[in-house]
Amino acid sequence: MNPDRIRRLEDGLSGVARKVLDAVPISEAWTVHAIAGEMRRATGSSYEHRLVVGCLESLKSSGLVREYSRGKFMRVCAKEGSNVLDMPKIIKAAENAMHKASKPKSISEMLGTLSASLLESASMVDDIIKEFQSERAKHESEIAKLRQLQDLLKGIAS
Repeated sequence: MNPDRIRRLEDGLSGVARKVLDAVPISEAWTVHAIAGEMRRATGSSYEHRLVVGCLESLKSSGLVREYSRGKFMRVCAKEGSNVLDMPKIIKAAENAMHKASKPKSISEMLGTLSASLLESASMVDDIIKEFQSERAKHESEIAKLRQLQDLLKGIAS
């Protein structure tokens, strides 16, 4: 997840959810009890276990927290870099690669250099597509769960 997305998600958190997120460590997975203890230490007040668990589940569904093993949570780190294709940057890198290489003696060598840089760019595009597809699949499964919940609630209401 990129830093901008994390910042946007954090800006939308409630006060208690923000305190829970602040208590979740980045470097290791902690239990709900340890996180609640850290919240008590940091804020001076204690929160109900159910409230902390609910906030952690909400943070997990938004992608800010991961449950690495049952009942142990860890904060998600921001990925550096951008997933957006920057064509001028890619073209400049291709030109630099062509200039850094010894001056080609023939057209076929120039085409070989260009094709190598294009293959590298294609590899970058493939990586971005794979990440996009995995995020899309995750969102589709979340939507399916929400639809199931909606159907269940409609069944209860009628």
